[in-house]
Amino acid sequence: MINRKKFQKTIQIVLSIMLLLSPIISSLPTLNISDNPSYNWNDGWCFSQVVQPNIQTSSSYAAYQPIDVNVEFVNKCWGINESIHSIRVVCWNGSKYNELESQIYNIEFSDVNEIISCNVIFLIPSYANGKEQYYIYYNDKETQAPHYKDHVFIEDSFYYYEPITGIAVEGDFYKITDDDEIVYGIGQKGKVLNRELSQIAIRMKPGTVDFDILNSDLLTSFCFSYQNGPDDENEISSDHTLIGKEVTIDGNLMTEFIIISQSEHGDIKTSNVYRYYHCPSENKRITVHVKHDITEDLIVKDEINNDGKFGGIISYYSKSDSMKKMQFGDILPYLHVYSEQDRINEYQLVINPESSKKEWVISYDDNCDLGSSAWLSYSEGTKGKTHGIIFSSNENIISNASGERDGIQIKVSEKEYLDLVGAEIDYASISFGRNSYEPLQSHDLFIDEGLHIEFDIEFITIQEGTFEDIHEESSFFQTLVSYRDVSTNESLGEQYINTLTVIPHLTGRIGSFPLIVNSTNIPLPILYGEVYKDNELVASSFIQKSLLGFQLIKFPKLKSGDYTIKLFRVIGNQSRFIGIGHCNLSKDKTLHIYCTWEKTISVHAVDQIGKFLPNITFQLMQGPLLVHESISTGDIHKISVPFALFDSYESTDIKNYSFSKIFSFSPPYFMKAWYKGFKIFNTTISAFEKNIKFSLPVYDLIISITDELNKPPAVNINPFLTSNNMQNPYEIYPERHANGKYYFSDIPAATYDIHISYGGYTKSKTIDIPSAGDLIDLRFSYTTDLSFELLTIRGESFEDDTLNIEIKRLGSIIFNDINHKDSVQVPPGIYTINVYEKGVLIGSKSSQVSHDAVISIVTSRGSFIQTVFVFSALILLLSACFLFFTKRVSFNVALKLIVLGLVFFSLVQPWWSFSGISDDESFEKTSEMYLFPQIMIEEYREDSTLKLSISTIPEIFLDFLFYLTIVIGFGMILMFISFIPNIILKRRFAFLLAFISIVFVLIVAISFYVGMSSITELSLGSLQGNGMIDVTMPSGERIYMKSLWGLGTGYYTIILAASISISAAIYDIFKSKRKVIEKIIHILKTKK
Repeated sequence: MINRKKFQKTIQIVLSIMLLLSPIISSLPTLNISDNPSYNWNDGWCFSQVVQPNIQTSSSYAAYQPIDVNVEFVNKCWGINESIHSIRVVCWNGSKYNELESQIYNIEFSDVNEIISCNVIFLIPSYANGKEQYYIYYNDKETQAPHYKDHVFIEDSFYYYEPITGIAVEGDFYKITDDDEIVYGIGQKGKVLNRELSQIAIRMKPGTVDFDILNSDLLTSFCFSYQNGPDDENEISSDHTLIGKEVTIDGNLMTEFIIISQSEHGDIKTSNVYRYYHCPSENKRITVHVKHDITEDLIVKDEINNDGKFGGIISYYSKSDSMKKMQFGDILPYLHVYSEQDRINEYQLVINPESSKKEWVISYDDNCDLGSSAWLSYSEGTKGKTHGIIFSSNENIISNASGERDGIQIKVSEKEYLDLVGAEIDYASISFGRNSYEPLQSHDLFIDEGLHIEFDIEFITIQEGTFEDIHEESSFFQTLVSYRDVSTNESLGEQYINTLTVIPHLTGRIGSFPLIVNSTNIPLPILYGEVYKDNELVASSFIQKSLLGFQLIKFPKLKSGDYTIKLFRVIGNQSRFIGIGHCNLSKDKTLHIYCTWEKTISVHAVDQIGKFLPNITFQLMQGPLLVHESISTGDIHKISVPFALFDSYESTDIKNYSFSKIFSFSPPYFMKAWYKGFKIFNTTISAFEKNIKFSLPVYDLIISITDELNKPPAVNINPFLTSNNMQNPYEIYPERHANGKYYFSDIPAATYDIHISYGGYTKSKTIDIPSAGDLIDLRFSYTTDLSFELLTIRGESFEDDTLNIEIKRLGSIIFNDINHKDSVQVPPGIYTINVYEKGVLIGSKSSQVSHDAVISIVTSRGSFIQTVFVFSALILLLSACFLFFTKRVSFNVALKLIVLGLVFFSLVQPWWSFSGISDDESFEKTSEMYLFPQIMIEEYREDSTLKLSISTIPEIFLDFLFYLTIVIGFGMILMFISFIPNIILKRRFAFLLAFISIVFVLIVAISFYVGMSSITELSLGSLQGNGMIDVTMPSGERIYMKSLWGLGTGYYTIILAASISISAAIYDIFKSKRKVIEKIIHILKTKK
């Protein structure tokens, strides 16, 4: 048997002889790649420096990420300004150099035409794989200026569009164009519907070349606001008044501008810095440095959910069958939030809100706070359009307010602005703001003077993505944003000052050919090094070799901390892992790494029936050093590592190191295997061991979840498993689900907690696997309060205890014989509410319920107001006839009574109507607009089933109708006064009053015609007409109907009344003239 100590001593002697042939520390000067690389991109440039992107460029998400870093030049750098300079950025991709388009700004000069430092911008190229290198080349003498394409263009613009009064977009804005495509409009001042335009970023659709509301995609506001009263108009926000604006940087890759605005009375001020970086892909992002300052004490009133917003997403859906410019936007169904539990929570929005009152999907008491990754995603749910809001952090947001909670809270509201035949406008708001509420604490409605809010934020739109893409993007933004304004961080320049020099040994110096490979691309051996921090690649480089001395690699500008260095031998496209070392870096250091050969270990990890298990994480350790980490794919898993021989070591002077220190044997490899949070394997690997085998019993599990109605949940409740037995906490999610059953496969035996959540609701249950069996039942207990409001056929609220309410879901009766005064608790879902009177259906409505709601149901119950007005009209008409025929009143008075009766009758008759029917006559729809009350009633019939609803009309038009009603009221009063006997009021006043009342009626008729024409032009294209109209039924089905629309009986009745009034006036005039003539004749006869 070989004596181990003698063997080790022999190896040490042999190696020491080898090392003496080439001194460990070369006496010749070495080449530093950051100062004077041994090969050049272009011989016309004298100097080069390495620049580190500080992100993991091996990820596909790194492509086109903007790198914006401050560079201090080691040598003299010639430059005159941002356009004329010698600075170039190049990328070495392993085989050749590529020049990257770049931009510089924030230049600091030491002398005329000599740049000391500046910020440099370039984009990570699409071919980045984590092994490429980036260099900045520059000259000390005059050099031809770069001629890059100016990708980014910013223009001061104005836009105005108002299809109907009260629905308008107008204002000044910065138009940002990227490669001839308009990507964003940033509001300076103006209005978008009911919102001020300042500090709003309007994302445009891909391919937009003309700025138009039709091409808008989404709006995001970056102003501060709070509520100071019950109505939308009482929202106080810092976007009211523009104070100043300025474009500070306008380059070929990036533009920066500042917009400063304040509230109407100056108690809130917002100073935002916007930056847009060129991006060649469809996915665009804009970053904003947000600053809000509160200059007076503020108190939130009435709508307490608006308790101090930092900004928010504003999502509109506008539809018009006749007007193309009113067809824009959409409300997406899903919101995902990275919560304070460091878990992704899902919320569901109603894509077609039906209430004209603001409804809160997430309110303050849901306590929806952002977690450490600090992002939210607004998306289609599956792969598709996805908008993201990413914060630089969820901490240190506020200052100068001792009682204010730090953090960011999310709230969501929805509202319907307009719902007419062929036209609809809906609204959803996702706001981010003050952390005003925590459970078991009071709701903070006081905003202190002096409060300062400051953070960086990214607004990104991904055309084909999910919330997972926003999660990945967040790590890049939150890393890169810290480098973009180094002047604000005094310690940043000191953190990245260390240089690590790596010297490989036992590599065969004469067998490495970096100069030949770099100049000819011949596939000869060359060494390549990678530096990892916290298991993430932070730097990489190929070996440098001087004519004499040792090969080495230098990694400059590293932050202090622990690093792992891996060395590879590369031949063409093949690489071998041959060396590894570890270093704690706090200053410049040299690390020696012994290189051997690559060893491959085959791991057979199977379950109890011999099937290979996928998704096992294998870690190979050498003491505390992580050498390798990879995940199995369901087959024999192969792990390649260097053969363990000697430890790496640090040195500054060879005299201070003992022989045993230089040749210290490496500890053996130690393998750990992790599976779904459990450590399933833990063993030492001997030097020549190449095959590892072990098995793990696993089990399948189905979790069947039902809600309080014993039905599958209608929303995503995100079930997952955790276990206290896990050594590495991990959340296990189902691989698939259907009809309330969630399928988990290959679960190790352990005690688990099942977790489910929806919004702020959470629930858990403890089970043992496998003893609990393969099917677990779980109850989703979240419910919402559902209340009811009954309306007559004219929209009047009424109560009747004899009516019964029936609630259905998925065709099944859930509740029956409910009193309308009662409220019921139901889980989220789509419900149909039917109202019966003595067994006869008089009202029905389908509604998506996701939170507490009051459902308003229009019934066929007659209107008391209608009855009173119709009865009054009949009395007046009959009275006029009776009194005239009995000769108790004159013909003129009878006409006026008829006019009054007709006016009463017209008020409760439809002034405009629409009717449509499908080809097979199974679907019908009618809509009728009334002047009193100001309402439009819609009636749907689906296979003889009647459903009534109230259209949502813009408040400004409802106010307009209300004023018309007042005008008619005054006219009727004046006509009544005109009946007063001539003894009290002379006839000329009676005639004047009657004439004014006629004018009032005519004003109403003309005004309604003009106003309704504007509304119908938006929805149907004309006030009167016919044609095939696309109608959305309450069930969601879209049906084309043969339709007819136009002015209704109420309008024509008021026209008839006006005509009769005019006739009565003419009759009065002729009668008066006749009496005058008769009186003159009588006088003449008397004189004769």
